[in-house]
Amino acid sequence: MNKTTFIFNIFYGILLWLFIFLPIKIISPYLYKLFFKNKYYKAKENISEEEDKEIKDSWQSFIKEHNVLEEYQNDCIETLEYFATFDKKIIFDIEKNNPQNINIQYMFHIVYLAKEAMKHLEKVTADDKKVAYYESNSNASLDTLIQHYINKLNAKNEDKLLTKIAKNEIRLRKFIVKLKKHDPLFINFYLMLYTIFPMENIMTKEKDKEDLELFQDLFEFFRIGHATKNQIYKSVAIQLYKIYEVNISKINKQSNTTNEELKTHIGKLIDFTLHTDKVFSNFNNIEQEAYVKNIIYNFPLFECNTKLSEKQIRRFKFYFIGKNNLVPKYIPKFIRKLFLNKMLKTPLSYYHMTVFTTLFGLFQRKI
Repeated sequence: MNKTTFIFNIFYGILLWLFIFLPIKIISPYLYKLFFKNKYYKAKENISEEEDKEIKDSWQSFIKEHNVLEEYQNDCIETLEYFATFDKKIIFDIEKNNPQNINIQYMFHIVYLAKEAMKHLEKVTADDKKVAYYESNSNASLDTLIQHYINKLNAKNEDKLLTKIAKNEIRLRKFIVKLKKHDPLFINFYLMLYTIFPMENIMTKEKDKEDLELFQDLFEFFRIGHATKNQIYKSVAIQLYKIYEVNISKINKQSNTTNEELKTHIGKLIDFTLHTDKVFSNFNNIEQEAYVKNIIYNFPLFECNTKLSEKQIRRFKFYFIGKNNLVPKYIPKFIRKLFLNKMLKTPLSYYHMTVFTTLFGLFQRKI
């Protein structure tokens, strides 16, 4: 590292602290604690036999939780062992207990969200689907959609249409539906943020509590999503592939894998845990960058298309670098731009980074 780069990194770090982390600490103790969790790690080669056994026991718990059929349980363990070969460190909780392979723990999280999304889709009513799928109908009338919502409230004998919050809700619904219809790349990325950072943890001030129920209701409304089970399987495959693709090598080395081996093991994990009807093998275009196609409950639906991925990043930066009510006014525009350019490379890499932060914090200490 040359002197200029070193000075720039120090300057960038100071700016990051002054304009990002310090306001977070002042405004939201929750976010500060989230980013600076006390997590600990050991290099994998330094763990004890007892700690290794704890890790394997947690795998057994995962297998039971997801009802992996008995005849496939040994194969599932072998698949997890395959993925574990690429982990270089084992992470521990704040009390220096509960050792976990960091990437496998992330994998467990993604599988859980996918299963939760599929269960949620099974409960969606026909009326909810009519609204959720609105944005896919280019000939649909916005006024018809809002009237449908009003009729739905009246059918439940709800009298809140004359209240201020009801009027705000209808205005917000119109605004979000327009974005879903005309700028889905931005709104889907934006909604994804609330799957990572729940509103009730961010809107903690007394003045925010009046609006919290409204925003939660809106989020419920627009995260119904439009997806099939096969699309959810594919999104899981994309996320896992992007974690481990750095290990793909044309040279046969012990610490590397081939493209086909990686896809085979990802497919097996999806089959074992999500109980697919047929062997999963849809890795079409997976070498391309991913974008957020939709949100299903707390699960972002990713699909691979490099052009749409790049466009989604551009649209998100356009809203957040310019004037808006979503970013505090005291953060200068050049800081927003610097921060987003540094942190926001692709939709999936950003999601991966922020979920890792919520699970493990920004920094870990070595035991």
